[in-house]
Amino acid sequence: MEPLASSVRASDGQLIAVRWFEASKTARRGVTVVVAPGTAIPQRFYGSFAAYLAENGFDTITFDFRTVGESKVADLRTTDSTYVHWGTLDFPAVIDLCRERFSGQPIYVVGHSAGAWLLAIQPRHRAIAGLLAISSMSGYWGDIGRPDRYKQWLTWTALIPVVTKLWGYVPGSFGLGQDMPSSHMRQWARWCLDPQFMFADPEVRALDVSAEYRGRLGVVLVEDDNWARPRAVRAVYDRFVRAETSTLEVGRANTAGQAIGHFGFFRPKFRDSLWPVALEWLIQASRDAGDSPARASDAT
Repeated sequence: MEPLASSVRASDGQLIAVRWFEASKTARRGVTVVVAPGTAIPQRFYGSFAAYLAENGFDTITFDFRTVGESKVADLRTTDSTYVHWGTLDFPAVIDLCRERFSGQPIYVVGHSAGAWLLAIQPRHRAIAGLLAISSMSGYWGDIGRPDRYKQWLTWTALIPVVTKLWGYVPGSFGLGQDMPSSHMRQWARWCLDPQFMFADPEVRALDVSAEYRGRLGVVLVEDDNWARPRAVRAVYDRFVRAETSTLEVGRANTAGQAIGHFGFFRPKFRDSLWPVALEWLIQASRDAGDSPARASDAT
């Protein structure tokens, strides 16, 4: 079944593109899953994974944050978009849409990279029964494995300031694969140069709900992800002190020796090797959804 393309309007008027993957009628579980993308990654990258979850009974939605994919704004040079917009405006709009479309169903998030740690500033966190964080970590350059850490330090201290000044945005050809606004990348650069990452930003500290989140939290460590190393992952998820946390580890032993890296988990070639890890976590977590501390009806 083809996904249904749609959109939802954030509270500031920005349209956010979404795609619905309806659960198989023969396997329907009465649970909604939101697949939240990483930085500059269009929702189409997660389409096959979302279809897989739908085939296995989960009503699943993918979406594009503003400035990315089908939510891309007309002129990146004039937008003031930042991660804070993504977490406090775009993400909540998608959660509200899920509550409206599938009223009463518990909502789980499978977040890739930024799509997971944005829960820390998600005002609808009480509506989220569980988060599965995949390759999600602090972006602080010193926590990244060598030699990538030095490339990232040069990117944030030299490349980003020069490129944003010359072009007024960051072209995707500089490694992101997707054009991104200067405002967004300057914020990212500030965060990645600080050992406290996003949590050093006074605006984020004022919004931070990580210590309040009481849902389930699954953290997937990918053995050969040189960015999301254990120390970088802990720098974010150790803050979720009230979450019901479990850690899952995957690596080349799961994939017959094939590399995974930061992006590989969601690639269709790993449908039979890695995707069942996410599926089983969702099944296990949602079995007790009726007793979940984060019901959709509790959201504010």
